[in-house]
Amino acid sequence: MKEKDNFKKFINKGDFTDGSIQYFLHTMSINEKEFINILITKLNDYLNNCSCEKSYTSFLEKLTNLLSILINRNNFNEKEIAYIKSSIKFSKEKILAYLVHHDNDILLDCSNTLDELVIDKNSDVNSLFIIIKELISSHEDSNIVKKFVSSNKDVLTKNGFELFDFAFNRAMLSLKNGTDDIYYYLTLMKIFYHSKINKMKYYKKLNSFKGENSIFLRQMYMVIQGIKRGISLQDINDKYGFLKPSDDTIYIPNRKIYHNPVITIDSYNTSLYDDALSIKKDSNKYIVDLFVADAGGSIVPGSVIDLDAMNNFKTSYVSGSGIRLLNPKIEKQLTLKSYKPRNTIKLTVILNDSGEILDYYLKENEVIVSRNMSYQEADNILDGILSCDFSNSIFELFMLSKALEAKNERKFGYWKLKSDLNPRYNRQYKSESIVSEFAVLYNQIVATIAKELNIPFVYRVQEEEYLTQFVNDNNLKINDVTRKLIERTYMQSKYSNMPMKHYGLGVDQYAKVCNPLREYPSLYNQYLLHQFYFKDIFMNFDYQSYLDMIEYFNKRSEEISLYKAEYDREARLIRRK
Repeated sequence: MKEKDNFKKFINKGDFTDGSIQYFLHTMSINEKEFINILITKLNDYLNNCSCEKSYTSFLEKLTNLLSILINRNNFNEKEIAYIKSSIKFSKEKILAYLVHHDNDILLDCSNTLDELVIDKNSDVNSLFIIIKELISSHEDSNIVKKFVSSNKDVLTKNGFELFDFAFNRAMLSLKNGTDDIYYYLTLMKIFYHSKINKMKYYKKLNSFKGENSIFLRQMYMVIQGIKRGISLQDINDKYGFLKPSDDTIYIPNRKIYHNPVITIDSYNTSLYDDALSIKKDSNKYIVDLFVADAGGSIVPGSVIDLDAMNNFKTSYVSGSGIRLLNPKIEKQLTLKSYKPRNTIKLTVILNDSGEILDYYLKENEVIVSRNMSYQEADNILDGILSCDFSNSIFELFMLSKALEAKNERKFGYWKLKSDLNPRYNRQYKSESIVSEFAVLYNQIVATIAKELNIPFVYRVQEEEYLTQFVNDNNLKINDVTRKLIERTYMQSKYSNMPMKHYGLGVDQYAKVCNPLREYPSLYNQYLLHQFYFKDIFMNFDYQSYLDMIEYFNKRSEEISLYKAEYDREARLIRRK
């Protein structure tokens, strides 16, 4: 009885520092694995009388936290792994069964803690190595590759630093051939770098290079030397070939004006308003008008403004700076600023209150936005703190956005996964669902129109997650860490001339159309709409050039992603210095 009390007293105290644990183990004459087995037995016994009482949940929370600490810092053989997995699964099922009839956040957290336990983290590194090579072969985003490498750094030394060797040789080939792949393989070199690589081997190869002494060559030397600080922020901008956008003149045609109240919802400090909304109720139906600034109707394809935008590709916000798609003077003429007449491409969507689409059509309109509203203002309306002329519109748009969200579980899971993996996707405001859901709807329906009419268009596609099938086909043994990584990995989206499925969003066709002031693919798709749908502006379309443009979009998109990561990393290093 005294021994049992000692365990309970230690757990209740909640001091799980390494020194405290080691002292307790010494006094009880047991090792960590024996302690783990005792805790597992105690956990299952304790769950036989599950309760929401504070003393009960507090003890259970401490017990599961202690178990998590011990399991995560120990390695186990196959027999031990099987026992712990089975016991933890049994405990988790008991908690979840209780939670079916009782709400308790602490018990739910305990269940999640048990679910996150990684028991077989050190099983065969060979499988992880094979998966990483498959990701590189598929040219997946370097951030995805980095996550898999970070899960077990032992993979870096596999086969005599084969991953670094592979990235270096591909970078050298790109350097010799002058291909854009150099951006990707340079990034991989940084991810795969290990202080014990044979530096002289790589210096000799670099010294024998006969090509131009470029900034890329200099960076390869720096990576091999293990120098974290590399080139200046301006050098990084120059390396990716950004230009100062031209402020040449644009043409703004006269359009039929739209008279209903129109609002935008965006960050309070933005000056770029790409899209706006208006809503009215007709019996039991809702007529929602979605407006996107018509940059494609004012910028001449092939003009200096267009070529600069194509080169810069998108407005990229980086630490303390940024790259613009368009010159601020052009932005000011096109942005949907309140009280200013602006040309738009309007999509009218008729929905019922369940979010079912009953009809839609696309038109060109001039619009005068009634109000540029911030997310905070919209949230204040939804929370009953603020009331204004647009309160009913905000409530109705929010109701429809939640209905659209509920109709697509795959998309909801995709948004959640993106926000879990990248903080910039976190929704801070309820009203963000209005903007995101109707932006997706605009992009989806315009893509559907392009597909139905069989007109050339640039679609955004995403393959189904293929790593699970790859693991099964190759009979790879993977551990809990790798399995969780695969479950939480979404494949990189790509641009395509084919209207194929976007698996993350759960739609049959999708395109980027609603951000023409921020992203070149949206602007280019507006050019295509004007030529093939509205038939009022012609861009001297050539099918092979269109296919080449899509290939460029994919390469440039990858480069911009690498640029942002490199710029932000360098900016952080400068601040630390």
